[in-house]
Amino acid sequence: MENDLHIKENIKMIKKMVLEFLYLSMEIYMKVNIKMMKKMVKESKFGMMDQYLKVNIKIVKKMVLELLHLAMEIYLKVIIKMMNQMVDEFINLLMEIYIKVNIKTA
Repeated sequence: MENDLHIKENIKMIKKMVLEFLYLSMEIYMKVNIKMMKKMVKESKFGMMDQYLKVNIKIVKKMVLELLHLAMEIYLKVIIKMMNQMVDEFINLLMEIYIKVNIKTA
């Protein structure tokens, strides 16, 4: 009888020890898994940020190029208009000189 009691107590103690070991192992695995998951999430965020930055940089570059092309187009139109005015003024001046010279010789 006494032996049976000791066996039952030993079985209870062993079960308790096994459960504590299992809980401890689970806790360690959970901590490791949580650290790994946090690291993976952080890497994923940085990867996504890197990807978004690349896309945004491409979009910004395209927008800047379009703006530069538009600005150049406007600038060229202004320059062409000024050049046309200068050519017109030069032609008018030449015509005046030609007329003055022809009037004096006539």
